[in-house]
Amino acid sequence: MLDAVQLGNNLRAARERRGLSQVQVAEVLNLPRTAVTNIESGNREVSTLELTRLADLYRVSPGHS
Repeated sequence: MLDAVQLGNNLRAARERRGLSQVQVAEVLNLPRTAVTNIESGNREVSTLELTRLADLYRVSPGHS
């Protein structure tokens, strides 16, 4: 099982592979950019809905590691 920091690192890598900025992701999720920063650094939990939306945006499965 991933901890928050590992999950954040995976999300950051997936975002970068898609060529998206934190601002673009924040706009899609209707969150402040700082929330995306905190998710990626492991300082904020990600809801199941947010994780599903991120997976769709990044074109990966939610269980992708």
